[in-house]
Amino acid sequence: MSANPITAPLYSTGPRIQAVHIRGVTEDDASTLIDRLCRLSDFDRFRRFFSGMSNEGIATMVQQFDWSRMCAVGAFFENLLVSVSELGWHDSKMEPPELAVSTDEHWRKRGLSSLLTREVCKNARRTGFAQARAAWLPGNDGVASIIKGLNGTCWHDGSVFKDEFSLS
Repeated sequence: MSANPITAPLYSTGPRIQAVHIRGVTEDDASTLIDRLCRLSDFDRFRRFFSGMSNEGIATMVQQFDWSRMCAVGAFFENLLVSVSELGWHDSKMEPPELAVSTDEHWRKRGLSSLLTREVCKNARRTGFAQARAAWLPGNDGVASIIKGLNGTCWHDGSVFKDEFSLS
């Protein structure tokens, strides 16, 4: 991510909403990320993690992140992380990184997650990856829309949809 963070005015179908500050999310932001993920509803937690996840489980997961094997970009509104897009990978870099996205309900359907995903894909390209992947549950139209914009190859695998897409 560039040294100068992006400030993006976002628009909905209604009146203009305030600008958010967009920047990379680092290990220094771990507690902020934990707070962001703990604000997810039970339904959204299931869509994000593919299972129920307690606040303690979320905190443990984030505290165990290997930040050297991931990149994340977040949108902050008044110092509150309202949306984050993450790409994480295994040590070997043999498999493409996997995308995860979450956005506070009030901030959805404004193009914010798509913007963050484009930024995190740029960052992953700089680490040497050419492809990434995503998986999502049927009915998660927000992620399906983001993935559709990435022009990947989508398929249904059991109870989830999967996609591989180019980072270029």
